[in-house]
Amino acid sequence: MARDRLGNKGLARPAVSDREMLVAGLERNAPSVSRAFVGFDGYIDTLFRVVRERGPRGAAFFESIADFSRHLASAAGQSADMELVREETRFGGNAPLLANALASLGMPATCLGAMGYPEIDPAFASLHRDCRAVSVSGPGETTVFEFGDGKLMFADLAPLESFGWQLLRKRVGVDAMTELAGECDLVCLVNWGGLVQAQEVWAGFLSEVLSRVSRPQRMFVDLADLSKRTVPDVLALLDLLAACAAGHEVTLGLNEHEAWTLHERLIKAGRVSATRRKPRLGEVCERLFSALGLHAVLVHSIDRSYSITESGLVERRGTVVSRPRISTGGGDHFNAGYCFARSLDLEEALSLDCAMTVSRLYIQSGRSPALADLIAEVREGA
Repeated sequence: MARDRLGNKGLARPAVSDREMLVAGLERNAPSVSRAFVGFDGYIDTLFRVVRERGPRGAAFFESIADFSRHLASAAGQSADMELVREETRFGGNAPLLANALASLGMPATCLGAMGYPEIDPAFASLHRDCRAVSVSGPGETTVFEFGDGKLMFADLAPLESFGWQLLRKRVGVDAMTELAGECDLVCLVNWGGLVQAQEVWAGFLSEVLSRVSRPQRMFVDLADLSKRTVPDVLALLDLLAACAAGHEVTLGLNEHEAWTLHERLIKAGRVSATRRKPRLGEVCERLFSALGLHAVLVHSIDRSYSITESGLVERRGTVVSRPRISTGGGDHFNAGYCFARSLDLEEALSLDCAMTVSRLYIQSGRSPALADLIAEVREGA
């Protein structure tokens, strides 16, 4: 789960006419928004700041990952004693964070994942009232170091080792999962890179559940950090998604790190040609779209976002929030803003603006914004 740079920093500043169009689209279409299905993970996140030094005024923290890494490098071959200041413990995981963000915007969501079994863990008690939690195992645990420019996440996946397709079939059932997914117009599959048995879970869901849903649906896919995954694993998943795209509208969402990693994997596999010069991020987005056979590819970085469909590449610029309240979950809120806007049939440019604004509101306040918050922020042009 690499740092999600625009997720940490996203801030949309669309032109006046675009702001008016976005507000009008949100106000006009939001009452008709449908349900979302989101799977499959769940974590309890404990967030820390790392102390750089202490003085008469108290603790001063490392503000950047680069500064922290240089400090660690200086201790190589010696030792270091680091102090952590705990900020909070809260529910986490791409699926719960995305589902909660959608519900907060006004799209009721069902989250199927690892949030406690047989009872939901109290850490998830703060999920939005319109976010239905269906859980088959205990959550993973993540220790998060927060910095001004991103986060470092150290995950204990032991509780999730048993989270597999057979467990889902046993504790939820194929018929029940088909009913849950079938009642939704949006299906989101997230954190393939971070779930131990993700390949089995995604393959089972796509072949045994989604294949039984008769009507086409929008699908949003977030692989998360796939740097630990082998080239054959990545190709097997991408082939599954390409097959799924024959019956559903599939969008792949990536942060900058994930986009470069996937691009590198596809070069190694011979599905994307190598280049003499390093391509720009927008070009990477285009190359991935050409290679994958999906309906859309979405990439976000520290100060902009890209979306490409058969209509072409769209780029929207953002600015940077200098002192985020929180960065963990910023990318999930970017995804939620995009999915919410697309569910209202807003055009790609406005959907990117919406995504960056939702992300910005979250990382500034530490809470998922409601639709009224989103509309007010866009209307004011902040």
